[in-house]
Amino acid sequence: MARRRAGLSQRELARRSRIPQPSISRIERGRVSPTVDTLERLLRPCRMELEPVDVPGEAEIDWAAIRERLAMSPPERVLAATADWRRLQARRRRARRLVREYRENDRAALVAHMDAFGEELAAMDPVRRLIRIDGYGEALVAAMLQEASRVFVAEAAGRVVAFGAANLHERSGRELVEVPAGVTGRITELYVEPRRRGRSLGLALLEALEEHLRESRCDVVRIELFAANRAATRFYERVGYEIRDVDLLKLL
Repeated sequence: MARRRAGLSQRELARRSRIPQPSISRIERGRVSPTVDTLERLLRPCRMELEPVDVPGEAEIDWAAIRERLAMSPPERVLAATADWRRLQARRRRARRLVREYRENDRAALVAHMDAFGEELAAMDPVRRLIRIDGYGEALVAAMLQEASRVFVAEAAGRVVAFGAANLHERSGRELVEVPAGVTGRITELYVEPRRRGRSLGLALLEALEEHLRESRCDVVRIELFAANRAATRFYERVGYEIRDVDLLKLL
């Protein structure tokens, strides 16, 4: 909470923001929804500010539903949020039922998805360094299958629509000067075809991979992301991943 991080009491924040303390109390308890102006006045004494961010798929936002929710009373919003949470849990249960282990006859579908994934990443590249030549998908799938400790797919309506892979690394040698001994898990691939995103398939695959890594005695899991893939970064941060290393590039 911004106020606590700034070390301010409700009374002091009320004095600095000129917003009554009872109003601050109701906002913090979720009894009322503050306006943007009110939020800015509250954050300013905490030396914080609202930061607008780009939201992928903003054109698909249901603004009518948002306006409807804003028109609700606080108790009505609580009931609506509870219903939303139950629907989300049901969707996640359905997604988990679609996940299974990879079979050899899935290979062609994985190659097609890997090619599509590569095209997406190349299109994101702001410096146009990524290229995708013929055979890209086949080469990466072959390497993935050779190195992976486990590969899962999600199958819907008889089609593989998503996949994920992980491998294991026993820390040894010079690594032990910097980190304790143990096993590192790495998510090497996680892809959901675009029209199936937002249905919890990525989360279901990630949970299956993480469970495999736990069973394999891993004490940490890592994943490498392309910096331009901001949607993926937000996804992983929402489920507990933190930025650990940063790889910088400069064109010469």
